[in-house]
Amino acid sequence: MKNSSSSGLIKVPSFIFQIYNLDEKNFIQKIYIVILWKLSQIVIKKFDNKVFCLLMNFLFGKYAKVKFDESIKAYIKSLNNNLVISYPNKRVTRTFHSDKNSIFNILYETYCLDYIDFNDGDVIIDCGANVGELNYAFYLRNLNIKYIGIEPDFETFECLKRNILRKDDIFHNVALSNRNGTSDLYLDSFGGNSSLEYFGESKFIQVETKTIESIVNKKDIKLFKVEAEGHEPEILEGAKNILEKIEYISVDFGFERGVEQSSTIEDVNKILIKNSFELIQISNYRHVGLYKNTKFL
Repeated sequence: MKNSSSSGLIKVPSFIFQIYNLDEKNFIQKIYIVILWKLSQIVIKKFDNKVFCLLMNFLFGKYAKVKFDESIKAYIKSLNNNLVISYPNKRVTRTFHSDKNSIFNILYETYCLDYIDFNDGDVIIDCGANVGELNYAFYLRNLNIKYIGIEPDFETFECLKRNILRKDDIFHNVALSNRNGTSDLYLDSFGGNSSLEYFGESKFIQVETKTIESIVNKKDIKLFKVEAEGHEPEILEGAKNILEKIEYISVDFGFERGVEQSSTIEDVNKILIKNSFELIQISNYRHVGLYKNTKFL
């Protein structure tokens, strides 16, 4: 998911407003929350690892409860149902909420997945999996899916693997594209918006690129979720030979491509409509569309 920004200091998720409902607070309480938010901005910018966790736990108490594991260099957050989730960076603040499972419910709705009737055994391909939050969304709904998570950034991928929820979960440390080879992956500062498309960030790593059809050999695919920060058309081009096997595609075609931050909706629509998909739902949260293969009954 995208990180919202309410300050020029640093981009962070608006977790403050996930914890506190400002409409229910009086003026003094609102001032206190604003001060708390400003302090959290300083902590996020200035501190790391155990000190970061100590200060965030002090500021937000039971809503944070985050720790740093030195042995794996990851932030660990305890969830409901005795689950934990690990993050390689401060993106862990996304989980600071009065309802520990809220981020996963929101993510599920963001990709319009409540419009799909899922069953146990369905194959789900999660492109741009990050640490596997979408997998948690399915797990918390007691859906025993066949999960395939794809994440190009190595540090994030290591957390994705640690966050395994079923013994047959499958993970691939590659970047999906329209060709097999290598490419530069440009990294954002907060760990959620890295892209094969140059968007102004100078920091990058070289990653392996693959077409989805070269790594996934499944007869039927229930859902292909595509989140690639502007590289979605290339990924769909690399999927042309297996599109007929996919029932639903949920794709983020928002304003994320390159320095211009342009939308990919026109190219995405052109590819999918040409291959017998129709747009059936638009997300209420972001520029995400859910497409259904009209060849499926």
